[in-house]
Amino acid sequence: MFGLGGKASIIIGGLIIFTFALVALLAPVISPYDPLHQDRQALRQPPIWAQQERQGEGVHLLGTDFLGRDVLSRVIWGSRVSLAVGLGAELLALVMGILVGALAGYARPWVDNLWMRITDVFFAFPGILLAIAILAVFERPGVGGLIFALGLTAWPPIARVVRAQMLALREQEFVLAARAMGASPIWIVVRHLLPGCVAPVTVLATVGVAGAILGEAGLSFLGLGIAPPWPSWGGMLAEGRSYLTIYPWISVFPGLALALTVLGFNLLGDGLRDLLDPRGLTRSQV
Repeated sequence: MFGLGGKASIIIGGLIIFTFALVALLAPVISPYDPLHQDRQALRQPPIWAQQERQGEGVHLLGTDFLGRDVLSRVIWGSRVSLAVGLGAELLALVMGILVGALAGYARPWVDNLWMRITDVFFAFPGILLAIAILAVFERPGVGGLIFALGLTAWPPIARVVRAQMLALREQEFVLAARAMGASPIWIVVRHLLPGCVAPVTVLATVGVAGAILGEAGLSFLGLGIAPPWPSWGGMLAEGRSYLTIYPWISVFPGLALALTVLGFNLLGDGLRDLLDPRGLTRSQV
């Protein structure tokens, strides 16, 4: 996808993800200002290298927004929201996708048909529209609501891949031998079948985190995510769009952080696919 080898993609993507994860964990320590603090003496102050003269009382490396809030601090704290939602939503999608895929792939044909038709219904709707419909139930979604909405729309591809792996493995000799020895269906699925799904599911989950982060940014941009004034990258993009041609730094830096994070997860997923899934199951079976 990116023209890099599998190991190079994993290293570069891992370094990007590790950097942003470290920033999110150390936000209270490395953030130069409170992300909600308003410096009325430094409204719409440009980044420090673009300043012709000192403005306000503090030093704002990436400038300030239209309320005088430090952009760097808000980008740092926004990383917590994006990573928490991305990882939480994909964890929920993994649990649901593995359960549904395992049930559909190993149970009787009518159970398989039922769950696959339900999966088709989820595939029929654009993920962002389905997430908006789910968020309409919540008065104030917050991080929990976003995780629930995005996780509920992200499980079908995982279920499809797990089901396909189950169908390919359940008639293998080692499974027939376990069945003949009296092993229960749950033991066969957990002990013998699910380990064969680890490689493709890992690849899907890694790329899925990037999709969930983009989904959170899109929902926050539309005003359906994290409620202001708490910072999120999508919300910061929405706040700065009216000033994009005049004060571009308000939107450019959160957009750059968002792009780099998504790039990191995509690179990691691309490298893992080359190493763990050389036959391209995550592409052909979704």
